[in-house]
Amino acid sequence: MRRIDAEFDIPQFLASSLVRTIAASNFRVPESKREKFQKLPDDVIARVEAIVRHAYLEVGVAVGGDALRGYLRQQAFAARREMIANAELIPESDFRERLGITKRSLEKIVADGSVFAMEVDETQYFPSQLVDPSRNQKRLQAICRIIAPAPATSRLDFLTSPRGSLGDQIPLEMLDDDIDFKRLQTVAAAWAAEWSRTTVTMYEGEHDREPKELQPLYTAAAEIDPRRPLWERASEALYTHGYEWPLGPYRNVREFTLFVERQTAGQPSAISEARVNIAVDGEVIRIRIAAASGTTLGSKAFDAGKNMNLISLAKRVIANLKASAIRLADIPQNVRSPSHEGAAATDEVMSTKEAAVILCVSRQHVVKLINDRLLPLHHRVGKARFVRTVDVLAYKEKKLVEATVWLANQAEDKGLPGQ
Repeated sequence: MRRIDAEFDIPQFLASSLVRTIAASNFRVPESKREKFQKLPDDVIARVEAIVRHAYLEVGVAVGGDALRGYLRQQAFAARREMIANAELIPESDFRERLGITKRSLEKIVADGSVFAMEVDETQYFPSQLVDPSRNQKRLQAICRIIAPAPATSRLDFLTSPRGSLGDQIPLEMLDDDIDFKRLQTVAAAWAAEWSRTTVTMYEGEHDREPKELQPLYTAAAEIDPRRPLWERASEALYTHGYEWPLGPYRNVREFTLFVERQTAGQPSAISEARVNIAVDGEVIRIRIAAASGTTLGSKAFDAGKNMNLISLAKRVIANLKASAIRLADIPQNVRSPSHEGAAATDEVMSTKEAAVILCVSRQHVVKLINDRLLPLHHRVGKARFVRTVDVLAYKEKKLVEATVWLANQAEDKGLPGQ
C-alpha cells in the first residue's frame, strides 16, 4: 500500500492507526473514532478512505471474507457505471474519434501504456480525461507510460487527485509548465515502482528450487519498477535496504544459492526470475545461472576478492552479471563478435576501445576521461590502458536519466498518433 504518511504529511504512527481503523470499519472512519483524528481535515480522511478501499479491492485481501469482497466489487462497479453515465468513462469508438486514430493505432498505444481502459460489464471504457483537448496530449501520454505498472483504477486516481508529494497539486494540471512536468515525472516514476517488489533471497548450499523448508541466510527486497532490467533490480534490492533480514552479522558461507523473484501488487504469488548457484573456490567465485528469457549467461568464474562476507559476495556476483548483461546489450549486433561474448562471460576489465563502444564515444574521448580522472584507470600495458567494466557502466549510468523518464521524454519528442 502507498505510503500514506509521506503522501499526506502525517506522522507514520497516526497514518498506520488511520489505515487500520478504516480497514476494520467497512472503509469508513466511524464517528466514535473521529476525535482521534480530529487534526486531519475531512477531505484528507476521505482521500485515505478511498485509497484503502481501492488497495484492498485490487489486492483481494480477505478482510471480512468473500461477502465483503463482493460488496466492495459491487461498489466499485457501481461507481464505474456512474462514471459512464457522467461521460467520465467513454466507449472505445468515442475515444478513438476524439483522438482521431484507427483501431490498430489505439491498440498500439494501449499496449505501450500511453492510454488505458477500465472494464465495466465486460466492455472496455476509456477515461475521457485522457482525450481532454485542453491537456498537453504528448506529456499526458508520457506520464501514463511511466505509471503503467499500476492498475487502471489507481492510475486514474493518481492523475486526477491532489498529491501531497507534489504540494497538493493535481498531476493533470502540471503538464504545461516545464518545471512542474519534470517534477511530476520524478514523482510518477517513484509511485509506479511501489506496485512491484523485487526480492533477493539466499540459502546455504546448492538448490534447484527455493527451499521453503529452510531458513534463508539473507533476504532483501525493494519496490522497483518491473520494467527495469533483472540484474539492475536485484542490485538495487541489495543496496537500497528497503527491507533486509537478518541485519547481521553474516556467516562466512562459501556455497549458497541466490534467488530473485518479483511480486506485483494484486497478484497472489510472486514470479521467480532467476537462480544463481554460487561457490567460492579459493580466490575464485564460480557461478551457474538459470534466469528468465533475455539472459544468455549459463556459468562463469571470476576473482572473489579478499575477506568478503555473504553479502559482499552476493553484491559482487550481481554487479558482474549486471555488467555482463549491459555490455552485450550495448554492443551493436553488426559489430558484436565471439570475442565480445567471451569478454562478457569472463573479463572484468576492458580496453579503451571497448569502453568507447559501450559509451558511444571515440577512443580518444575515453582516454581524456581517464586523464581527467572521470574514469578510473585500472592498469596499463605499454601504451594500452584498461578500465574496470563496473567503472565504465557506473560512468554511463551517471549520464543517463532514470530509465522510465528517459523513455517518456523520447516518446514525447517523437510524437505519438493522435497528438
